[in-house]
Amino acid sequence: MHIHGSCLCGAVTLSSHSDSIAGIVQCFCVDCQKHLGNFAPWVICEKETTTIEGQVGVYRSSETAERLFCENCGASLAKRPLEGQKILVAAGIFERPLSLPVIKQVFTEEKQPWMEG
Repeated sequence: MHIHGSCLCGAVTLSSHSDSIAGIVQCFCVDCQKHLGNFAPWVICEKETTTIEGQVGVYRSSETAERLFCENCGASLAKRPLEGQKILVAAGIFERPLSLPVIKQVFTEEKQPWMEG
């Protein structure tokens, strides 16, 4: 079974095999905050079972990762580590409801005070 998603305008679609999804990691790093204006809930997917089609832009955001976005509407799609077998897909792009557990929070020491709640 696959789960499907798309960017805001629909120009980019994404599909990932649900059996390969580990869950959601919430990232509070400064890069994610600057990129999204908030913390980032990422769905951890396998690169080899995830398909992204459409006008995808790529921005090398660090020495270890690049970020994918729709070239048409600018929606954030994913964070792709340069090494390893995982891709972190923005949880909000998937069709609703997305019933996955939050399995981890990272960079919690970088949370803004307003992120506590």
